[in-house]
Amino acid sequence: MADSPKLVVLKRLTTLLEATVVTPYNYGSLDSALPATLAGVVYRGRAVVSAEMPGTFLSILEAPKQLPSFGAGAGEARHDRWTLLINGACPEDRANPTDPTYGLLQDVELQLERIVKRSRGTGVEKYPTDYMLGRNAAGEHVLTSFEFQSGIVVRPTQDNPSSRAYFYIPVQVGIAKVVSD
Repeated sequence: MADSPKLVVLKRLTTLLEATVVTPYNYGSLDSALPATLAGVVYRGRAVVSAEMPGTFLSILEAPKQLPSFGAGAGEARHDRWTLLINGACPEDRANPTDPTYGLLQDVELQLERIVKRSRGTGVEKYPTDYMLGRNAAGEHVLTSFEFQSGIVVRPTQDNPSSRAYFYIPVQVGIAKVVSD
């Protein structure tokens, strides 16, 4: 059985995010170094951070509250806007706990821009394999739209179950449900 359209989006987004180049952060010790990329530390649907999680990771989560679906266009049964949350964390700096998290947030936002990036002047897709998460077997883009909001860095408090700073990036993707012949 083929993957559902939503699972295709999640898998392709995971692959894109695993290629994120991480800007080094000087912690002053080698045991807190950030990885060069996010390869192998991007998860889907993992909401609980446990001790076995790596020091630096991302998790792609479905937002608990979704926007209503759009009306369908020509040849579509419906046009969904699907809201995802990209959650990320890395080791903290003892003096300035959120500083490395802001750096990782920026690296991830730059990687997400590849999904919509076009060359100036020509309007040609700058990263064709990443643009709208590539194309499906029918040659159509996997996504019909892609937007992300500015990420939010959260520092743990007594009311917060996390033991380290983390960030969320709200992402909305458009997926057309095509009418079958």
